[in-house]
Amino acid sequence: MIRTLLNVPKESRVMVVVSLTVLLQVLVLSIFGLAALRGQVAESERDTRALCGRVLQANLVAEVERRIGEAEEEAGRRLAGLALRPREPESSLARALREEEDGELIRFAFVLDSAGNWYDDRLDVVWPGTPPPASTGGGDAVSPFEEVEAGALAGGSLEEAVERTRRLLADADRSVLPYGLILLGRLLLAAKRPREALAVYDQVCAEFPTARDAPGNLLGPAAARLRASIRMRGLAEGGVPPDRVVADLLAYRRILLLNRFRLEGDPDRLRYEKGRFRELAERASRLLPLPARVSLAKGIERLGGEEDSLRALREAFGAALLRVARSETPGGRMREDLPGGPRALLALPLQSSGGPPGTVVLEIDLPRIRTVTLPAILTSLPLPGGVRAAVVDTTGRPVAGARPGARPVVAQARFTDVLSFWTPVVYLVDRDLAARRTASARRLHYWIMGLSIAGILAAGWFVLRTVRRELRVARMKSDFLSNVTHELKTPLTSIRMFVETLEEGRVKDEAERRECLGVISREAERLTELIQRVLDLSRFEKKGAALARKPTDLGALITETLEVFRRRTPDGGVEVEVSVGPGLERVSVEPG
Repeated sequence: MIRTLLNVPKESRVMVVVSLTVLLQVLVLSIFGLAALRGQVAESERDTRALCGRVLQANLVAEVERRIGEAEEEAGRRLAGLALRPREPESSLARALREEEDGELIRFAFVLDSAGNWYDDRLDVVWPGTPPPASTGGGDAVSPFEEVEAGALAGGSLEEAVERTRRLLADADRSVLPYGLILLGRLLLAAKRPREALAVYDQVCAEFPTARDAPGNLLGPAAARLRASIRMRGLAEGGVPPDRVVADLLAYRRILLLNRFRLEGDPDRLRYEKGRFRELAERASRLLPLPARVSLAKGIERLGGEEDSLRALREAFGAALLRVARSETPGGRMREDLPGGPRALLALPLQSSGGPPGTVVLEIDLPRIRTVTLPAILTSLPLPGGVRAAVVDTTGRPVAGARPGARPVVAQARFTDVLSFWTPVVYLVDRDLAARRTASARRLHYWIMGLSIAGILAAGWFVLRTVRRELRVARMKSDFLSNVTHELKTPLTSIRMFVETLEEGRVKDEAERRECLGVISREAERLTELIQRVLDLSRFEKKGAALARKPTDLGALITETLEVFRRRTPDGGVEVEVSVGPGLERVSVEPG
């Protein structure tokens, strides 16, 4: 290639080098442009992460904290200066606590005095010196459900009772939902609809494991016991797998664990529940295969260990609350971890001089935050397209919002310590979001790059074509010069030969001498014409002049040419005959 470039004229050689240089520059710039586009995609992803992180912190975490803070301030305002007066339901503290039960994010949990006595929502002593139940529930507003139950017991239609109970549940307060659900389950069982009853009991076990009714009966253990009994019958009939029965029995044992402190305050109820569980476990052992029996035994043993750990945790928690009741610590937000999940509490000290010191423990309503507050905030978050927000627990399961699944997390935030078991996240729904945002710039870059390369290739093709033409012209010039040199030697040789003939006096007479002079004259003219042709060619290259053509008699031209060559040959060496027919047309040539 280098040799070819060296044979190219200087002007064309420069064009080739310039074209190759420009092509190389375009390729380099295209590579840098693609790298810049990739950097733009990465920068877009970083901007999306930063924006989502700011939205989570400012619009979700801050909003939840603000609402909880406002509820805490309102609760503190209502309870400020109130005194603990046991067994006085109409006291100002009792009325304030009943109002607090209707709060949006704060609900009453229990009261602890400085002597370590725990009080329920009516300010009656539950039992001295022991921690409170994991949850309180129920209330006095169960009369509509009692009416339905009384009508069913009196021989009314079970189907009508079921439908009326469902209507009541649709409008019922959350505090009476467990009682209504237990009633609905019993009615469904009586109506021979065990599958629907199981769904109801599943809901009670999942949402209300520590609920109780107005007389103080524990509804969570009752629902778990009934659910396990129904599935035990299904196991005996071959319609329920053994693993499902094992799971229900262990769930029953766990719910008993959640209600342990309440049961310890009622020894008769404790003996009853333990006896019923033992009875179900023994019946299951006779029906379950060996692997399922081993799994059940190990699960019961593990829950026994959890019960010991829970006792230690509750004792430490009770000691912390007791320090607040005795004004040793200021109180505030607290977190209590239970087998059924964590609780977020608020301890407000009672500092009134009108009664014994103590602390009111309010519970942050996590179910309401999960089912009402968080979904409402998540739907209003100003997030960019292609992403979704959710709140997940420590295992990654969604608490509120859509299920992230295996989608990549774009950003996440943190709640305060009391809600640290939840994590707000933003996950990517559209994996090609950042790439699509730069798609227009990328397409423009590809177009520019393609057009540039196409233009350079077209220019390169033109240059190559020009170079090839220049090479062809150069070869033609070389051939022309070679031919012209040969043509110049021919007349010069003839002139020299006839001049020598005249100088040596080898002419016989005056006619032959004039003939020699005529040949010399014609060859000189021919030499002049050849030189003129070279000059015309040079002028043609510079200015594009045309060749000087004129009509010529070919017969005369051939005869004249042969006459010149005849005199160069020895006598008798070559015989040439010319035959030119009459009427030969004249042709346009450049005579030479």
